[in-house]
Amino acid sequence: MDRAACVDVPELPLQLLMRREPTWAEDAVVVVADDRPQAEVLWVNEAARRHRIRPGMSYAAAQSLDARVRAGVVSPHELHEAIERVAQRLSTFSPRVEAFDVPELSSSAPAKGLPPRSAVEGAPGVFWIDPSGMVPLFTSFEHWGHAIREALEGLGLRSTVVVGFHRFRCYALARVRHGVWVNDDPGRESK
Repeated sequence: MDRAACVDVPELPLQLLMRREPTWAEDAVVVVADDRPQAEVLWVNEAARRHRIRPGMSYAAAQSLDARVRAGVVSPHELHEAIERVAQRLSTFSPRVEAFDVPELSSSAPAKGLPPRSAVEGAPGVFWIDPSGMVPLFTSFEHWGHAIREALEGLGLRSTVVVGFHRFRCYALARVRHGVWVNDDPGRESK
């Protein structure tokens, strides 16, 4: 049976903002759609969640819950470049890498403003990668997965790697697990 793998770089826009603003590490931080008080909050870190700040509310509403909340915009161009860098790094681990398709980030996308919220929710940072033939090079899928995570950590990004048998089941598992997870039983993956 063919194998499938999903690499999830969770909350990629938030990770990009935190990488750009490392002094905000302990603060409540949100990614907003644009630079204005009524801008929609798109992504929130754990500190912001503790203050009940959630995606979908306005930045002004977030500030009413925590006056010190930090906010930043991650442009479509910055997001697209990060996706390209990750895909390029992943291509050293497999000849077949596919980024989750975010059509609004194509060259025809407008230069200003974020794509519609539906285009960024849960999508950026998800990659499918073909693990076929990698065991002889890395001794196991687990070692392969750890090597991928280390390579992405070199880019300053956290990730989860799931190897299984069905790409969307791998994706679902990557959204709820952390680290590297290898499933050797196709029947177990669907439970």
